[in-house]
Amino acid sequence: MRFFGVFGCLSAWIDFSNPTIVIPPRAAYRGKGRVVPFGKIKVICEVVPAFFALEHRIGISRIAIWHRIKRMASVAGIKHPVTPHGLRATGATWFAQAGYSITGLQHHFGWSELRTAQHYVQASGASAMRDMDELGAKIF
Repeated sequence: MRFFGVFGCLSAWIDFSNPTIVIPPRAAYRGKGRVVPFGKIKVICEVVPAFFALEHRIGISRIAIWHRIKRMASVAGIKHPVTPHGLRATGATWFAQAGYSITGLQHHFGWSELRTAQHYVQASGASAMRDMDELGAKIF
């Protein structure tokens, strides 16, 4: 099944004036719509339009994307399991390491519970590293 057949034109989900992708509830996991900011990071601003430009040439469904990610990981020689959720978790950890606030992570990733964002901040060790950098010199 192609997403655009059921969920409208995917490129209509992109708002370039406010760099976000608006995923309607009918197309979202567990029926929970999201606004996913992609910001002004150059590579993302190039990849997002290129990805959505393919929507009419390839079937874009949740399962099709899952299979493509698996295939790309295999071609790249990655031996451990790679899933869309795992990539999302990696992204959340990277954002947490970069110093994003807990509420910023929650909004960006669309989590309803603040504790989910807190999990990624704790897992990243970023706050411990910042505390050591800022306060460690005072102790030693």
